[in-house]
Amino acid sequence: MSKSLHRALMGSCAAILAASLAACGSGSAAAPATTSAPPPAQHYYLMVFTDVAAGDDTAFTQCFTSQRVPAARSLPGFVSVQQFALNVPQMFDVTVAMPKYLALYEFATADLNATMTAFRGTAGPASVGGCPADAAKADSYVYRFSAPLQNRTTPDPQVPAGGTRTDYTQVVFTVPAPTAGDKFENWYMTVHMPEVLARPGYTQAQRVALVDGQNHGPVPPTATAAVFRLDLPQDTPVTIASVSTGTVPNPGLTAQMLDPNLNRGYTYRALAPAAH
Repeated sequence: MSKSLHRALMGSCAAILAASLAACGSGSAAAPATTSAPPPAQHYYLMVFTDVAAGDDTAFTQCFTSQRVPAARSLPGFVSVQQFALNVPQMFDVTVAMPKYLALYEFATADLNATMTAFRGTAGPASVGGCPADAAKADSYVYRFSAPLQNRTTPDPQVPAGGTRTDYTQVVFTVPAPTAGDKFENWYMTVHMPEVLARPGYTQAQRVALVDGQNHGPVPPTATAAVFRLDLPQDTPVTIASVSTGTVPNPGLTAQMLDPNLNRGYTYRALAPAAH
């Protein structure tokens, strides 16, 4: 065998041996551990509607501030809570009555069941040491944020002007008209909510969808809802006239989209600023 051939064969064997050793080494190394990312937190509104016995209003609101708010702040995923009272007069006439008080909680959590279990034990209407409310008549609904928050994009004329301003919320339980079909949600988000946000006093609007298995009370919730925020003088009689520009764009289309008998909205006035 020639020297050149011998050197070539030796070089090939060395290369093969090196490759084999590298392969063996890589096979024996432990693969890096992989961990799945935790699920993202989802935002929710918990709406707790409550009535109290005659004469218990002051005790209930004081208890809410001193007990319910601190308890809520300790819950996993807590963002905010605000207490409201049903306004008189209402913006719209409805046939289904709702309780006098509304506690509107916001949570951001990836484990809603854990948050709700903690809520029921420490801050809910039937929790130990609860406030003087009628837990049997309380309506409790959980709604998931189903779209981005919409903010007012035009200057607020602040009509009427003057006076100490306060927060209001308009909770609308939405039911589409039979003729709306699959056009309803897009119309509500892209047409109706921007139209409402152009009216005096309206500041924000949040579209939400019901979460199954977390709802209790005598009044059944709707599959979807909208939560509007308003900023108005405290002594404003919140009627449709006081927060309307005088015209409703395309009222015929609104009538085609919203069921006039089942769609219902309730105006609540804030009793205190939101607690965070």
